Amino acid sequence: MLRISLCFLVAILAACREGSAENAGGDVALHEKSYVRAIAADTTLAAAQRALDAGHAWRATRLLAPVLRDAARRTPAAVMLAARAAAGWEGWNEVDRLLRGQPWVATEFAGAGYELLARSALEQGKDTVAAASYADSAVRRASDPRARATRTVLLARALDRLNQRDSARATYERASQQLPDLHDWLTLRAAGVTDDSAARARLFATVRNGAARERIGWTDALARERAGDLLGAATRYERLGAMASAFRLRLGPTADSSSRAAIRDSVVRYIQMKGGTAEARLAVEVLDHAFPSLTPDEELIVARSANVSGPVARGLSGYAKGLASPQATAKDRLDYGELLIKAGKYREAPAVLQQVRAPDNLAAQAGYQRGRALLLGGDGSAARTALRAVAE
Repeated sequence: MLRISLCFLVAILAACREGSAENAGGDVALHEKSYVRAIAADTTLAAAQRALDAGHAWRATRLLAPVLRDAARRTPAAVMLAARAAAGWEGWNEVDRLLRGQPWVATEFAGAGYELLARSALEQGKDTVAAASYADSAVRRASDPRARATRTVLLARALDRLNQRDSARATYERASQQLPDLHDWLTLRAAGVTDDSAARARLFATVRNGAARERIGWTDALARERAGDLLGAATRYERLGAMASAFRLRLGPTADSSSRAAIRDSVVRYIQMKGGTAEARLAVEVLDHAFPSLTPDEELIVARSANVSGPVARGLSGYAKGLASPQATAKDRLDYGELLIKAGKYREAPAVLQQVRAPDNLAAQAGYQRGRALLLGGDGSAARTALRAVAE
């Protein structure tokens, strides 16, 4: 399933503050007077703040280390600055360690601590209930419209992950009104959690940005899937060329045995046609998940594709079973042997490569690869014999 990437959220946060020093500190702006005064009053904190503003978050963290070890200097402002620095280098565990359980987070710095905790929970993909709670607290404590809008996006994202789609939709729409420069993208997010197709169409109609409009089809497919309209979503994915997603949905719980058999054949033909591509690799994953046991002919088709696109392990297992197919060729055995060498299975490769005896050009390649495998496996004497035979 397509996922609403947190990278999109990061892009929104960055866009909200593009061209300003507020990009530092994990995109959490902080201009509260009490914070600014506390930073200015300590030369080390001021130096760390300058490093953070310049984009050197790790340097800021190192400058703050001795301050945090000194109980007299470990003020809320110092801890908050350290948390912003940690967010700057994506040290989310450090952010949690610094801020969780601090009583002043609820009263100091207009909710910036809650904003960082919400971002941390979302970035790490854990405790989404806490992320929603932190984001809601951050929104309610925001002291300026821009911070409130940014935090509203965080709240919408947390509600989205909790699958509270109606609440997420309303929150995305609210954020889109607060951030007109990002209206179209946030409207797409709202549409992505809207079950009703007519309501989605109304939202899509308000999208004007060309790049955003190109995402309408994908958003509609995702929304249909989340709403349980699997066949409708599959049709949308097919139109978009995302055949692996379409196959996956058509093989869902509503498919009967005859439908599954027909779709299975379609997936195999698709892998054969697109062999070695990223699309084929995704289709192999769908096939393996839906049908744990494949025929030798099917395994051979999968192996040929995986030999090019990976993963190596899937190519190996495919060849191991697929070579029993009457469709297997000398080239398949050569490819299997070379793949075994690539996987470091030097003792298994020679026996496979020795079976390639015709045509002469493939036999010569197989002989050379067999010599390599023997040498890499530590049998220098046998390797020399094999390589001399190739030369002859």
